[in-house]
Amino acid sequence: MTTPVPDEVGPLGERATLVQLSTAFCAPCRATRAVLARLDGRDGVRVVEVDAEAHLELARRVDLRRTPTTLLLDPAGREVARFEGVPHLARLRSALDALVPARGPDGTGPTTGPTTGPTTGPTTGPSTGRGPDR
Repeated sequence: MTTPVPDEVGPLGERATLVQLSTAFCAPCRATRAVLARLDGRDGVRVVEVDAEAHLELARRVDLRRTPTTLLLDPAGREVARFEGVPHLARLRSALDALVPARGPDGTGPTTGPTTGPTTGPTTGPSTGRGPDR
């Protein structure tokens, strides 16, 4: 996987950063924004949206093939997973937990309670980003 640009992304999340690469007239990008909003600011996760048309060098550097594409970055800013299309919330949470387990309300141990929620649209999971996994 690549090491995307913390400069375009800004400060990274303590646990992880989800970078949504989108374009102005991308309808699935709006649905992705809604899914990612459910994770933003929770358990050290930061969500950043980057306009791919305004950041063409970044789009080339991360080998962007379609929008929306969501990159999961570790705390050092390295890409550890990629989701093309509208990501499923449960798959995002699973990838986040595989990276660093979330902390519980007391700041220790894993979170309790359900970790799944509504999902939308097709996605590729942590992969090379070369099409849907079936």
